[in-house]
Amino acid sequence: MRIAETLLDESRVHRVDPVNLREADRALFAHERERQLPAVRLREYRSVEIDAWGILFQNNRPLGISFASPDFAPGFHGFRTRCKYALRHFRRRRISAPEEIFWFTDNLSHEYFHWLTDALPRLWLIRDRIAGQMLWLPEKFGSKSYVAESLKHWNLGGIRYLDKAELLICPRVWIPEPAAPSGNYRDSIINELHAFYAKDFSERGERLYISRARAPRRRIENETAVIDCLASLGFRTVHLEDLAWPEQVATLGRAGCIISNHGAGLTNLLFAPRGAAVMELRQRDDAVNNCYYSLAAARELDYYYLLCDAVNPGEDLHTADIRVEIGELEREVRRMLAGKSAL
Repeated sequence: MRIAETLLDESRVHRVDPVNLREADRALFAHERERQLPAVRLREYRSVEIDAWGILFQNNRPLGISFASPDFAPGFHGFRTRCKYALRHFRRRRISAPEEIFWFTDNLSHEYFHWLTDALPRLWLIRDRIAGQMLWLPEKFGSKSYVAESLKHWNLGGIRYLDKAELLICPRVWIPEPAAPSGNYRDSIINELHAFYAKDFSERGERLYISRARAPRRRIENETAVIDCLASLGFRTVHLEDLAWPEQVATLGRAGCIISNHGAGLTNLLFAPRGAAVMELRQRDDAVNNCYYSLAAARELDYYYLLCDAVNPGEDLHTADIRVEIGELEREVRRMLAGKSAL
């Protein structure tokens, strides 16, 4: 591997506090108000094999850049695991890649949040270099409709999804490093992606509540009461999984106020117009999941939050359902609606 080029210099990002920040909650956000973002480089790899899961191998060893975090990599380095993958690779049909290809995904990139906020910013950094070229992606990306929809206007030579029976043999692979650590953003790239996808919608100001009722985790136990409360304040409930991806972009592009509990639906803040307001219903004492606070800051949205108790205290932050205190919700939403920048 060699470093071919520096795409972005090291930089520092500054974020404003939530609009309704309480002094007692400052520690939940303080460590995210300023972040140092590392330089981003374009790496060159020679003689690489890529399997249908998007794991890159060199000399039968997985490359760390295949993974979103070093935590995912250790299990791939054991002797037995290496033997297992060597046997699988032996059985697969070898597909010869062109003399050089670009690769920009990791083992989490197929998930909606990671696709839009981690993978696409990496692709954006090399958009001029991939013009007219075939884009190679792991097999499971083909079942995600938002992947193909979001790549429609990228001036590509096509998309090729690797089959489970295939192994891509690459003489040379160019890989841009992540534009920022996951959950953090280069404001300029986020806003350029917004301009690329979100049209200048003439009708703006809709009040939206994004429901996670159909999600397998992180739901709201008393959502019926939440919906009734918000409906009385002019909010329309949407289930984004019912909408085709372009409709999701358009729906959020017309939004003035957005409310949801922590989850992938808030990734669509990427498309919300500057100056819109968002309220995240989040678990009490959660100082870890600040990705939407940071995304709102990058898009210059007014960020509000409401802390809620877990239905099962002690359950993992990434899975726990929450219970919303309705009186507190109404009070904070009215405060948000009274904000001068709420559309």
